This record gives sequence, C-alpha cells and structure tokens, in this order.
Amino acid sequence: MRSRCDVPKRLAMVALLLMPAFLNPQILPAVDQSRSRSDQSRESVWPAPTKLLEQLKQLQGTPAEPWANATRELLESISTVSVDQPMSVPDFQTVRERIAQLQLQSKRATQVVASLQSSQQLQGTPNYSLASAKLINQLYQIRYCIDRRISVWSTLLEIGARPAAVSPQSPFSLTNHSRIRFRAMNSQWRDYLLLDDVKREFNSLDPDSDRQKKAARRTLGRIYSPVLKPEQKEFLQQAFDPQLISFLRETASDPIDIGQLLQRMEQHEQFPTGATEFRLNDLYQDLAWSEDPRDQKAAQAILLHYRNANVRLSVSGELLNRLVPDMPATRERVSDRVLGAAVSGQSYISNRLEVQLIPDPNQVQLRLQTVGTVRSNTVARRDGFAIQNMGLARFQVFKRLAFGRDGVDSSELPVAYSTADQQVVGMRSKLDGVPLFGRLARKIASQKIQDEAPKTQKLVRDKVEREASERMQEQVEAQLQQMRASLYDNVLQPLLAMELEPEPVQMSTTEDELVMRYRLAGRDQMAASSARPAAVEGSLCNCQVHESVLNNAIMRLGLNGNEFTAAELQAHFQQLLGTQPSDAVAESEDPPEARFEFAPLDPIRVRLDDQKLTVELNLASMQIGDGRKWRRISVKTSYVPRVQNGTVVLDQSTDGIRLKGKRLRFRDQVALRTVFEVLFQSEYQVTVLPEQFQQRVGNDLSITQLVLADGWLGVSIDDAESAPARNMEAQRATQQPSRMGQSAKWAKDAARRSRR
Repeated sequence: MRSRCDVPKRLAMVALLLMPAFLNPQILPAVDQSRSRSDQSRESVWPAPTKLLEQLKQLQGTPAEPWANATRELLESISTVSVDQPMSVPDFQTVRERIAQLQLQSKRATQVVASLQSSQQLQGTPNYSLASAKLINQLYQIRYCIDRRISVWSTLLEIGARPAAVSPQSPFSLTNHSRIRFRAMNSQWRDYLLLDDVKREFNSLDPDSDRQKKAARRTLGRIYSPVLKPEQKEFLQQAFDPQLISFLRETASDPIDIGQLLQRMEQHEQFPTGATEFRLNDLYQDLAWSEDPRDQKAAQAILLHYRNANVRLSVSGELLNRLVPDMPATRERVSDRVLGAAVSGQSYISNRLEVQLIPDPNQVQLRLQTVGTVRSNTVARRDGFAIQNMGLARFQVFKRLAFGRDGVDSSELPVAYSTADQQVVGMRSKLDGVPLFGRLARKIASQKIQDEAPKTQKLVRDKVEREASERMQEQVEAQLQQMRASLYDNVLQPLLAMELEPEPVQMSTTEDELVMRYRLAGRDQMAASSARPAAVEGSLCNCQVHESVLNNAIMRLGLNGNEFTAAELQAHFQQLLGTQPSDAVAESEDPPEARFEFAPLDPIRVRLDDQKLTVELNLASMQIGDGRKWRRISVKTSYVPRVQNGTVVLDQSTDGIRLKGKRLRFRDQVALRTVFEVLFQSEYQVTVLPEQFQQRVGNDLSITQLVLADGWLGVSIDDAESAPARNMEAQRATQQPSRMGQSAKWAKDAARRSRR
C-alpha cells in the first residue's frame, strides 16, 4: 500500500520533469504571461545593456577605443543605480546626469567618424579604406543603439520618480447597458469592434483579469485603428460613451514597473525572439493605453525605436514619369454653335501626361500636367455662308493630388490654360455667282469674321479648357478608383485579414522623389528597432524591408501550436517568401509522410543579417509515418542572395541544414534531413521587378544594391547603363545605415565642420 509521504515526493518528481518544458522559451504558451519568473527574480538595479557593451568591446584596438572605453564606463555606472519606485532623489539625479553625459558622448562619435573619414581620404589604400568603412559602420550602429536607449530611458526616468500606484477601479460597469450608446451601430460594426466578446468577458460568472485585459485591448485597438477613415473615426467617437472608453483603457493597462520594462528591453535587444517581443509589447501596451501623460510619452519613445516603420519606399520623379501611361491621340466629331453659326467637322486631340513632385514634408503631393494640342478642320454655316476653318489650340491642364495619412485627396479641380488660332481657308456663299454683289458680300463677311475673331477665339479657348479639364478629371478619377480597388483587393484586405494594420509613419515629397514609410504590425506586435541601410542616392527606386514584416506575418499564418504535413508546410513556406522553387532544381522524390507540430511561439523565424537570409523552424514535435515522434526540434538553414538577370536568386549556404533536438542520434539526423532537404530547396528565385512593371518601364533596369544587414533587406533599382557607378555608390551606402526616422547626415556634417 502506498504511504502518504510518497505523494509529495512523486509530485515533486513530476514538477521537476515538467519544469524544463515551462522554462523553454520556444514552447511558452501564446497567452498573456505579463509577469515571467525571470522578471520576478531580477535585481532592483538598472539592467546593464549587455549587447551594447559587447559592441563597444569590439572596438578595442581601433582608433575609436578611447571613445568606446569612456562610453562603456558611463553605461556601467548607470547599471549600479537602484530602480525601486519611487526612485530616491540621489538615484534620480545620478541617472539624469549620466544620461546627459551619455548624450554628449554620443555626439562625440561624430568627431571620431570625421577623423576616420579624413584619414581614409589621405591614406587611399584599398585595405585601409575597407577596414575604416567597417569601423564607421560599427560606429553608426552603436550610436543609434545609444540614442534609442537615451530616448526611452529619459521618459522612464520621469515615471520612476512618481510613487508606485495601484490601478484605480472605475465606478463604470459594463453590465449597465444603458451607459453604452450605439448610435446607428449595426451588426457589422459590433462584429468589427468585438463588443460581444467584451461583454461576455466582463459579464462572466468566472471573470479572468487577463482575458478581460486582452478583450479590452483588442476593442481599443480597433477603435483607434490607423486604417479607419476620418468619417469612421468621427462616428466611433460619437458612438461611445467617454466613460466606457476610460473604463476600457483602465482595464487594458497596469501600473508599470520600470525595472521590469528595462530588463525586457535589454532581453529583446540581446535575444530578438517572439517571446521577448511578446513580453516587451505587453508592457508597451500598458503604457500606451494609460491615461497618464508620462506613460503615453514613454509609449511614444518605445513606438519610435522598437515599433518603427518596417517598410520604406522611395520613388524618383523620373521613374514616375516612365510609369505614366501613354495618352493615345483621339479623333472627335465637332457639332456646335458658335455666335449663331452651325459648326461641324472633326478635331484631332493629342496630349502627353507628366508628373511633377511638389515638396511637402507631411504628405506625398503630386501635380499632374497634361500638355496637348487640338487640331480642327471645321465648316461654319451662317446667313448663307459656309466658312472653312483650320484651327490649332494648345492647352495645359494641371491637377493636384495629395496622398496623406487619411487617404487620397483629389478634390481640387483641374486648372487649364490654352491658346487658340483660327484661320479661314475657304468661303462659299449663295451670292458667289452674282457679279459685284458676290465680291461685296465676301468682303463684308470677311470684315465681320475679323471683328468677331477675339470673341470667337475666347469661345474656342473656353471650350478647349473646359473639355480638357473634364477629360483629365474623368481619367484621374477612373485611375484612382482602379488603384483603390487593386490596393484593397491585393494589399489591404489580406493584411487586415491577418490583423497587420498598415500605418503610415512618414509620407513626404521632395523635388526629386517621394518617400513612404509604413509600419506593418498588429497592435500586439513589435516592428523595426534597428537602423536601416542607407538608400543609394539618385536611384530610380529604393526599397528597405525589415524582417519584422515577415515574422509578424508568420505569427498570423495559424502555424502556432498546429500540425501540418510536409506538403502543407512547404506551401506555407513558399507563400511566406512569395517564391516558387527554381526551375534549375530537380524535383525530389516524395518523402515519407511526415507531420509537424509547431511551437506556440516562433514557429518560423526569419533573420536578415550578414548578407544572409536565415530561416529557423521550431517544432514542438515531429513524426515520420508511424515511426518515432521527436520532441523540440529546431531546424535552421541560410540562403545567400545573388542578382541574376533582374531577379534575386537565393542559394542555400554551404552549411546546409542544421538540426537541434533532444536526443538526436545519427540515424535520427539522417531521417530528419531527408524530410527537410525536400522542404528547403537548395535554390529559390525571387522576382523583384514584376513583369507588368518591366513592360511599362523597359528591360533596361538593373539591381544596383542588394544588402541584408541588421534585420533589413535593402534593394535599389536603376538604369542598367548607370549600374557600374551606382554599384560603387551602393557599396558606400551599405556601410552607412540611416537613422530610423531621422537623417543619416550627422557624420557628413561632422566631417564638413572638421574641414573648416
């Protein structure tokens, strides 16, 4: 008979066996675990920026070593300060002074860069230039890492100075339905806002605070969604009781422990995984939904540096004009009355459309310009006379278009200008056969035509301008309608279906190019947190995409914790990359039936760095046929891109497929590789330039930059004849990443000042 004392022992053994599974970050459940064990066991001191300190150590033995040592000492001195709330006055003053010193130290990096650039120009040796460019690149990266911490730390310092507070309980009750106004709110709005889910959670007989917080956040995220139109936002503001909004915001946020937030930031900096993103985002939303201005300021700092735009596109005015469709010449029948005369004949209209960029720092602003001619051959009949005219009218029509955060503004009507010239080339009358009277009648008619010429030309100009304006307005509205429908069907609807809200971060225009930066992420996801590679100046088109776009999309594909066969998984993987296996790859034999159960977090993780695209699969379990089931399998492979005839070819690296798992024997490795070698083809082809784009612009374009670094993919496109010069510029641009959301010219400015 089993004794009672054995029961605790057996429970302890079960707990020890299950503990590794709960501690493994790859199989953490995808639920709100806002307070992890590692957070609870942390020390109450300012966490050390481990990754940043490692980056500074890499500068040992370089000309930047003195600067790096001084910076490291400052960072280490901050890491000794207590972050208990409220912070003591000495600790608060110490951190504030150290942050001010760190700002000065960050600015001194410009002097180091200027010195390196001057030495590089004087030396001129290839090896020295390469080493110096690499060092400059490191300084760019390190300075941005410092600056983003300064930005966030400064706002968190203000939060740390206030007393720790308990979230107040609002007297508002969601069960009181009379307090909720749904003015003309139909079932579609209720479904979109998930109102029934909110009521169910708050009216539950077994309420759960985590589920209530999640429901409140989802509804608030949709109320304040960036994809809503202005009229929709206004409708929601009027439809909801302000007390309800405050109640939801209180439920969606908890008081912040800044020590915990600082630690999660550093964990995400050092190990950017789905688990660290999830934990950091949880605290970000606590700040974002808080009604305290200090919390909202800190949320904005995190938004700027850890949820920044992850897609950037710049298009030159030259490329826009190449993409403008040709306007075919048209022939129209003329039937009109001018000053009492019946005019009939034909007109020939030819024009061309051009695009001019209007500088604007807050939106993309264009001026469409149509320049054309109207040649007419008409006959005017009046009072027994038939007068044949040849006319030539030249016209210009301008229309302004603005693309902003709230959509396209095309309300401004076109403005037209024209000149007209009418020449009489023939005249007939009923009196032509009558001597003397016929000549006299012609003379009187000619004099009358000459007297009425200014009025006639004005009428012609007015008609030409009116018809040209109407024609442009119709064509522009038709093109805009087609563009809206295409964007909604092919871009917006799929993104919204995956709850990836495209939010414009920057839309601007210069004299030479338009720039658009977007954040593709759900409210519960992070985005770009590193400096993107600098675009090649003067290129026709530049595009930078952060790996968070792919990883955020993967999290919405329904892989988390689900099972798939090998064929289903391959289809998912190809859909993710938007590729098909290369024709050069021989088709492999079908492997034995395999089933994959993905981990709840990071089922597939993509990394862009060191000129490689690395894909990692994390499996909770895997089974081939009826054989053994392997647990906690990690599969990783890398691809190296190369440009081939306008396409990008991804070649699998020489490392091949790397496997990690629990108790994998040699024969297990062989069996698993058989499956994964079919799943991961050795080569993929990615079409950068769509076929319709090439047909419109021509096949004389070339990829002049292809860089994968620090989480970013950077691509530049230019004319093939300028490719050699652009490639040199691309190599220099690759070494100098841009500041996120800011200009990357600080080093150039420093170098210019040093030469004065």
